[in-house]
Amino acid sequence: MEEELRKIVGDKWVITNDERLLYSFDGFTAVSGNPSMVVLPGSEEEAIEVIRFLISRDKKFIIRGSGTSLSGATVPLNGEVVVSMTRLNKVYWAEGLEIEVGPGIANIMITRNAPQDLFYAPDPSSYVVSSIGGNISHDSGGIHVVKYGSTFNSVVSLKVILPNGNVEEFKPSPFFNPTSIFIGAEGTLGAILRARLRLFPKPKERKTIIGVFKDVESASKAVINIFKSGVIPSALEMMDKNSVEVVEKSKYRAGLPKANILLVELDEVDEAENKVISVIKGLGGDYIIPE
Repeated sequence: MEEELRKIVGDKWVITNDERLLYSFDGFTAVSGNPSMVVLPGSEEEAIEVIRFLISRDKKFIIRGSGTSLSGATVPLNGEVVVSMTRLNKVYWAEGLEIEVGPGIANIMITRNAPQDLFYAPDPSSYVVSSIGGNISHDSGGIHVVKYGSTFNSVVSLKVILPNGNVEEFKPSPFFNPTSIFIGAEGTLGAILRARLRLFPKPKERKTIIGVFKDVESASKAVINIFKSGVIPSALEMMDKNSVEVVEKSKYRAGLPKANILLVELDEVDEAENKVISVIKGLGGDYIIPE
């Protein structure tokens, strides 16, 4: 089997020595497995051939991207073959408000390859390295999910290889969007080969407001009241005083006030800024606008 796989992807891209153990865990390093080997196809065609070959041999395998998840979906607990899709990082085209990419491209590279006035909205905390195939398989979110939605809201169509080896392209229709069943399925329904994604216009201006509150209850009420005022922030995060103190004692300290805080990001600034400040003051809070 190993020899056949080397013929498909090349000797360099089949790993059977101890380096394969680098693929034995994901972002949650406390749990690890033991892959029998790791295969890294370099093109869509190679990926299809590798997967079909493994299916024909009735060999268990796991599809993997950058391995940043915490779910354990890519951990080979039973000696599976790991098929890494990280080399499938091609941008096929970008037109209008859409871009088509391979599953191995890092999330951050989608915006970098989009037209200058557009951006890809889902931004999980690992967006610098996490691959789009994994983002889709886990329906990853991020800080901007409050306005732009999770990955589910940014996938237009998918090309996948199914567990029987058939390759299908799923596109939206007026009646049913079959792409939706693959988003968040963690690879159980098939391996993503290509994704067409939705882009959004970059905001002309962004502003951050930090609400500072005496207690968590007031900060929580501010979240509700911001939406009641008609404002939809582009990002909204709450941190209690204990969490802030932990951050400020670490190398990631950001000079935050040691209090219960609400981080509000706006990309529709004028009227929205005044409304948010009014909500914060109405609950007895104070606010900071970073320069």
